[in-house]
Amino acid sequence: MITICQIDPATLVWTGLVDQLADDQVEIPAGWIIAEPPVLDEAQTATWTGEAWSIQPPPVELIAIYRVDPETSVYASESTLIEAGAACPAGWVRSAPPPPAEAGVVAVWQGDAWGLQDAAEISIEPARRALRARLDAVFQTISTANFAWDFGAVEAVDDLGVNVGPAGVRSLQMRGLEDKTNWTAVHSAATAAVMAGQASAIIPIKCDDNVWIQTTAMGVLTVLTIGDGPKVALLARQSLNLARYGALKRLIADAADQAALDAIDLSAGWTEG
Repeated sequence: MITICQIDPATLVWTGLVDQLADDQVEIPAGWIIAEPPVLDEAQTATWTGEAWSIQPPPVELIAIYRVDPETSVYASESTLIEAGAACPAGWVRSAPPPPAEAGVVAVWQGDAWGLQDAAEISIEPARRALRARLDAVFQTISTANFAWDFGAVEAVDDLGVNVGPAGVRSLQMRGLEDKTNWTAVHSAATAAVMAGQASAIIPIKCDDNVWIQTTAMGVLTVLTIGDGPKVALLARQSLNLARYGALKRLIADAADQAALDAIDLSAGWTEG
């Protein structure tokens, strides 16, 4: 028996079909050749060269990627093809084609899909982000600034309990989470004492220079939450500045153009202490 294989007449690629002819059968059907079938791995193809099989590797799957501006994520009107398994280069996204955009509108990559946005709004996004970063830095500085309070003639002692005279104006530390946690604990102790009818109980407050102010439970609440006339209390200062921070964030987010961003004063409206 003679083994024959079918090939595509246009590409000479083996179709995968195999047959056999009797030894005395002279005529070979059109589209068939006398040859043993090639041994192929998955997705490989074989092309008949006229004398032997030429084995081709699996075809490479290509996908489209689209370049976006690294600052604004706006489609940069450039695309290319990469292999399906390849990593997407920085500044490019693997996705469906961006939607068509009318004049004055641009396609923006939103992390998982394309969106359309007014081009005038996009142009101020880097400036918006820069202003927001400046605001974050200002808020960090203000919220960790020490807090000054005039304790007047209240007794002050050092770490050894030695009287150092009237406390006067002292600075309270607010440099991080540990300080805030400590003040919350002191406030809780003072609140519990006042509620127990012991408003005059001594609850010392430690200052930035390691001096202990021998103030009462009610005095602690005055310093931390109640305040004294125009003088805002420490924790109240934090709350007011957090509200100011939120208001400035909203102004930055809502600014429609560069002029609106320029009009935002990051130095105004804070409560100092």
